[in-house]
Amino acid sequence: MNDLQTVSVVIVPGLRDETPAHWQALLGKELPDVRSTPALGRTNLDLQARIEAIEAAVLAAAQPVVLVAH
Repeated sequence: MNDLQTVSVVIVPGLRDETPAHWQALLGKELPDVRSTPALGRTNLDLQARIEAIEAAVLAAAQPVVLVAH
């Protein structure tokens, strides 16, 4: 069994919105347990909001969790 089949993956996007052909969307279709934090964009950068979104996604995921970020 592939090790990625036994973990939850939390995707933390960069500064642009996700599109159907973006790597995040493509990866999300390939793995069984994937969630993504919301993209914050370039105009509403907020470190505390980013941390809270990551923490919430990790706590809601089955353990163990792998973070994938760009």
